[in-house]
Amino acid sequence: HYGRGFPTTTMAPGAAADKKPSAAVTLYLVAFNALSAAGWAYVLFLLVQHFASGQSVDTVYKSCMWPLIAVQTVAILELVHSLVGLVRSPFLTAFLQVLSRVWIVWGLVLVGGPAVQQTVFLTGLITAWSLEELVRYTYYALAALKSAGMNWGASDCADVVALNRLPHSL
Repeated sequence: HYGRGFPTTTMAPGAAADKKPSAAVTLYLVAFNALSAAGWAYVLFLLVQHFASGQSVDTVYKSCMWPLIAVQTVAILELVHSLVGLVRSPFLTAFLQVLSRVWIVWGLVLVGGPAVQQTVFLTGLITAWSLEELVRYTYYALAALKSAGMNWGASDCADVVALNRLPHSL
């Protein structure tokens, strides 16, 4: 199982899986995954900066609210990727993961107000999501480059970041 960001085909689901994605699809998936990784890196940076400046758990959400909302919301595009066959990921799996996180960020956290925003549990979620998604999206961007024949040395990107054996969600 390659996960949601790995380009395996540009054809409809069920078509021959050994066809290489087009250059445009590969470029798009590299850009999408690289930008998503950068977004999560920024959220993680804001989180670290928040605590490094001596602030408390109560104000973590205010420090990284809009970048967090943006990167979680942009993940909705992963559903489109699955539907049109850009990636080999079951739509239902992507749907449940992506929309559960969007629901947490938009439904519970944004609407829930301070009672939810000022908890250590939200800080834990932001930390876990940031670390997991930074690594995952980086892996997918590198895998897309590799699928396009852009090797950066003798080692395989799966040897650099072996995520294909890890769960794809927290």
